[in-house]
Amino acid sequence: MQTSSVVLLLALTFVSGQVPIPSRPDGWGVGGPADAHAVIEMFLDPLCPDCKASWPTVLQVIQAYGTRIHFRIHTFPLPYHTNSFVVSQGLHVIANATSRNSDAIFKTATAIFQNQQTWYNDATKSMTMPEVVNSLATFVAQLGFITKDKFLAGMASDDLNDETRISWKYACSRGVVGTPTFLINGVATGADASWSLNDWKSVIDPILASNEKDSSAIKDCPPGQQTCEYMPHKTQCCLAGERCIPNVGCRCFNLKNGKEMVDFIADYLTDIRSRRVLPNVKPGYMRSMIDDEAPLCGEQWEDIFKDVERVIMPGITHWQSPYMHAYFPALNSYPSMLGDMLANGLNQLGFTWASSPACTELETIVMDWLAKMIGLPNDFLHSQENTTGGGVIQTTASEATLVALLAARKEVIHRVQAQFPYLSPAEINGRLVAYCSDQAHSSVEKACLIGLVKLNLVSSDESLRLRGNALRQAIAKDKENGLIPFYLCATLGTTGACAFDSLVELGAICEREQIWIHVDAAYAGSAFVCPEFRHFMNGVELTQSFAFNPSKWLMVHFDCTAMWVKSSPALHRAFNVDPLYLQHENAGVAIDYMHWQVPLSRRFRALKLWFVIRSFGIEGLQKHIRNGVEMAKLFESLVKSDNRFEIPAERHLGLVTFRLKGGNELTEQLLKDLNMDGRIHCVPASIKGKYIIRFTVTASSTNTDDIRRDWQIIRQSASKIHSPIDHLTPQGQLNKMKHLSDDFRMSLVLSNTPHSPCLINGSFAAILPLDTSRIYAMTHELSQRALNHSLLPISTRRRTKNVLSHPTMNKQMSIDPSMINYDYKKKRLVSPTSSSLPMSRQGSLDSRVEEILENNS
Repeated sequence: MQTSSVVLLLALTFVSGQVPIPSRPDGWGVGGPADAHAVIEMFLDPLCPDCKASWPTVLQVIQAYGTRIHFRIHTFPLPYHTNSFVVSQGLHVIANATSRNSDAIFKTATAIFQNQQTWYNDATKSMTMPEVVNSLATFVAQLGFITKDKFLAGMASDDLNDETRISWKYACSRGVVGTPTFLINGVATGADASWSLNDWKSVIDPILASNEKDSSAIKDCPPGQQTCEYMPHKTQCCLAGERCIPNVGCRCFNLKNGKEMVDFIADYLTDIRSRRVLPNVKPGYMRSMIDDEAPLCGEQWEDIFKDVERVIMPGITHWQSPYMHAYFPALNSYPSMLGDMLANGLNQLGFTWASSPACTELETIVMDWLAKMIGLPNDFLHSQENTTGGGVIQTTASEATLVALLAARKEVIHRVQAQFPYLSPAEINGRLVAYCSDQAHSSVEKACLIGLVKLNLVSSDESLRLRGNALRQAIAKDKENGLIPFYLCATLGTTGACAFDSLVELGAICEREQIWIHVDAAYAGSAFVCPEFRHFMNGVELTQSFAFNPSKWLMVHFDCTAMWVKSSPALHRAFNVDPLYLQHENAGVAIDYMHWQVPLSRRFRALKLWFVIRSFGIEGLQKHIRNGVEMAKLFESLVKSDNRFEIPAERHLGLVTFRLKGGNELTEQLLKDLNMDGRIHCVPASIKGKYIIRFTVTASSTNTDDIRRDWQIIRQSASKIHSPIDHLTPQGQLNKMKHLSDDFRMSLVLSNTPHSPCLINGSFAAILPLDTSRIYAMTHELSQRALNHSLLPISTRRRTKNVLSHPTMNKQMSIDPSMINYDYKKKRLVSPTSSSLPMSRQGSLDSRVEEILENNS
């Protein structure tokens, strides 16, 4: 919409004495750098119909050219649009609140254009200006980039008026007299709402072709520098005397691109609130974005780095976002990242002391620091004389559980063989049974499957804790059946509801029964840096091993699991494989961590842990933990204030569980709506048959505004669910929810729900009796079934409770592929083809049983 030159001249004269012309271009850009070969500037009035008509093509241009151009918008509110100046101010508020995040600004502009008529003169003629501002605040808050209160505060800022006037005057200084006006490389074009994408291409393509051809030419380096060809068709100028590394480049190249990467990470973490926390992509989204074949010749780093935003970021779940409430925290921090940067540069493989003395020695020292920080007994310290305990950094808590189980298995086999020498290790192993709560992490079951032992899932009490009486009864029953109890995985901070097993009660029983207690405190362990939370650890002196993840809540990024044992010789006996090429003259004097873990090689993980502890100090880490707990308390109070919700389990630390009152279907639909919306992300769990939503405070930057924003989103989603079914009976509500959701109840199946109390057979000896004649008879029958393509009864070892078939399952999906051919009426697995065995290699029978079947023995 064009305005007269006289009006603009008068307006420019009026403001010339009030607001200086800016020394640099204002506005907000997307695409490539501000000095790209083609820089397009659009001067727009947010209430101009012609600007609205031009906007879809503008977005097409941005999408088509990506980082090859720089597209920048400036606000130029026209005088005869009464509310245009206010709406332009609103865009400035969004920019300031999101640290000038282009995604937030352009999406807000798009939304304003789509609802432009809301603020037309006729639509607002009966409204006061504060009412117009309030209307705009309500609208913008719904977009999720800023709260209404923050927006109103920004609109009241003393600097906002000047910022908007500067933008207006900057447009005047560029000769803009109406909207929309487009400049390409500073030259005005005749572009308007009638231009199509092809019209734009006819102007942009020649500019890019000319400049990109010039930039590809090899140029001489300035005096004092030398050329360094590090990639095809490009010359890098390095300082004289610098060493050029083939296909990597020289130091100036690495510094430039290293800084670019650091800036990208810093900007990402700063602006993370502006990103949708859960990606809106489908499986396989990346396939069409990347070539089918790897490049024959190396590519330019600039092209590789551009693909980070284009290819990678659309599929990123933003774990560092304050709106991420799924799972448990997976925090990082700048000291941690710098520590890992150094570790990656040094690239140490610290399997023995000799392979990297610093790697080994720093780990022993830092693990002692950490043990003292959380209040572990001295028996777990490297530095404590007259003990054999110490700490080691594992990759995950799951690996720590497995390491402890394998060590415990080795110890009990040695002990039983000393008493009954006629028993073989295999016979003893077949009778071993481990224990954990029905609330324990699924990694305990996986460890037992790897260790070929049975697992008894013991019922937790009404507070979801494993207590002494339940364990005592389970042990007594197993011993009556000829089993050998040997291992207990106690959990401090369960996955479902952050419940704490009673170490005092369990420890006394296990000490009497000679059972190894391993403590899995993956999430909660970080909280023990605060003395007020250490009462959950009472009884830890009765345990043999302890593990938690600093990579969860202690701002040390993944992977980093701290594990301590009282007896390091027990680990040596389980993992000691010492070929000649790994031996060194200090063996036996120094620690060789290869004997403390499953892998041989290990990274220099202690560096990032050392950097974090030194940077924040104990007080800083305590403050961080306490803030997370306070945020959880705030969310808990908000849930309790709404009588539509209930909290099914006591809140502990930074995890709150909640659900809508009524049937599980309501809460399931609420969670689906929240995750589909994408502004927050949560996951479900099951507590004693109730479908619940877990809300974990995960980000170190989470504040009260974030919590209140997220609660408002939850309440709004709940209102949408309750509204159409409030008048229905409970059965009517159930039927309505089934009708609304075709994949009804699938989310509970796919979630990491706690186990049902049962005995899981993890060993070959546990599946089949030791009577060999019965083995042969069973094997013969199964072989005949395979030959006749008949049905095979499903194995009882695997838990199949609540498993539903899924029409799109394939070999790459996470559900057991053997369930694809499950016949629900006959409760049998259908043998797939005449040439295959009755059970898949990935199915539920032991590999040893499959071996017998294959040999038809």
